[in-house]
Amino acid sequence: MSVRCVGILLSSQEYLSGAEDAAVNALIKMMIDKIKVENQAEVRRESLVVLKNVAKQNYELFSPHLVNVIPLGMICVRERVFPIKHAAERLLVYALKINEEKTSQDSTGHTLKSYLDAQDAPTARLIGDYARRVLSKISDNDSDNEEE
Repeated sequence: MSVRCVGILLSSQEYLSGAEDAAVNALIKMMIDKIKVENQAEVRRESLVVLKNVAKQNYELFSPHLVNVIPLGMICVRERVFPIKHAAERLLVYALKINEEKTSQDSTGHTLKSYLDAQDAPTARLIGDYARRVLSKISDNDSDNEEE
């Protein structure tokens, strides 16, 4: 199944409301696997964009996959291919709820903190520093208008 088709399915509220959780989780896992093993940069970028859209539109479905997505996103932000790096940064902003943390005082803004608390010290420092230096400067409006 193409990445674009999976993205359309996971963006469709009609599909999500009638789909089994196992089917949706399988599609999300397929996107994660595409990022890990795919050699074509465009397929990897589109997979990152699909995951970002799921995190943005339906965080409840996305949150169980944080354990796999965050380390993969951190690997992708080191890419030399800018579209992959940019898509990974946007994914991490929504996965860690960076912009919500700046605007809200309730418990929804604690995603980054709770994720970092569950990591070992070097990993937490690396992700926390990157979030502070780079991700916190990405606004909600940055490139959300492209076909993502």
